[in-house]
Amino acid sequence: MLAKVIIPPNPNAFSIRSCSETQFIQLIQKAEIGLSSFETFDKKILLIRDPRDWIISGALFLPQEYKEIYNDSEATHNILDLIHKKELAPKTVSFIEIMNEILSYSNNTVEDTIPGLIRGHHSYIFNFEKNLNNYVRWRYEDLVDNKSMEVEKYFGFKFTKSDKQDERFKHVPRTKSYGNWRDWFTPSDIEFFKPLMSEYIEYYGYDKEWRLNLIQQINPDHASKYVENTVNLRRKAFISNVTKDERNFKTIFQTLPI
Repeated sequence: MLAKVIIPPNPNAFSIRSCSETQFIQLIQKAEIGLSSFETFDKKILLIRDPRDWIISGALFLPQEYKEIYNDSEATHNILDLIHKKELAPKTVSFIEIMNEILSYSNNTVEDTIPGLIRGHHSYIFNFEKNLNNYVRWRYEDLVDNKSMEVEKYFGFKFTKSDKQDERFKHVPRTKSYGNWRDWFTPSDIEFFKPLMSEYIEYYGYDKEWRLNLIQQINPDHASKYVENTVNLRRKAFISNVTKDERNFKTIFQTLPI
């Protein structure tokens, strides 16, 4: 076995709820996302990303993850309506407002949920990397820019770019870019997230300047349309599974002895 890509554990893999840093780490450990799962691989990649971009991608990914949202037309409409307002006038709607709307359908708020998740996420990554051996870091931003020289040197062969996309993961790609937080964040967002993300930003050498774009623009393809498309995909899958379960139930029922 040659390699396994290591992506920092994603809090979205777990039920969103109020939790402390310690509780978050315990959740990851229960899910068996640990060092031992990588030990059998000779070479490894640690993929890192600017947390300011990561939090936006994570939030916009959530609606397709929770039945309380994707299976509820009103909930989906409310979220999309707020994102539409953000697209039309980015400075008038904070990112925290959008996150709060999304989290409200699991009876949570940004203030109660996000600090523990972010601190736990970052703490876990730092400790994970300290115990990792024979690996190479690869920035998501360099991956996007096709900067792979160091990684290729580590593996001993050239990478070949491919635009092919596995159908199973067509709901994942969004912008395939970076730095979009400068269009999404407002001053109030910076005030909230800066203390939570500063350690990670310094540790991995990301830009410490929390400078927003003077003219903020949000592409609907990467915002409302992305959420709408992924929610619709999830709804179709949900309906398909329900129909399949109903067919299986009818088949079992019809074959039961009278």
